[in-house]
Amino acid sequence: RPHRSRASPRAALVNGAQYLMTKLTPEVPAELGDTVHKFANTLVEIGAAAATGLPNDDPEQANRLHDADTYAAQINDECSK
Repeated sequence: RPHRSRASPRAALVNGAQYLMTKLTPEVPAELGDTVHKFANTLVEIGAAAATGLPNDDPEQANRLHDADTYAAQINDECSK
């Protein structure tokens, strides 16, 4: 049975957040850019907390996950306009 690393999902969160931040240019509307920035920072926080072994059902981590879902929905809504 292969060992499954938990590092890959954490790295994906951080790398994804960094990628998003590189795509924020002056042409991005301010409201969308602010939400993307919040989303990216929240992804980094989720990954960092997970790296310490904090489970998803920890109240603070659960709040971060909820915030990320909210930001993702806001980004989707803004991009759908």
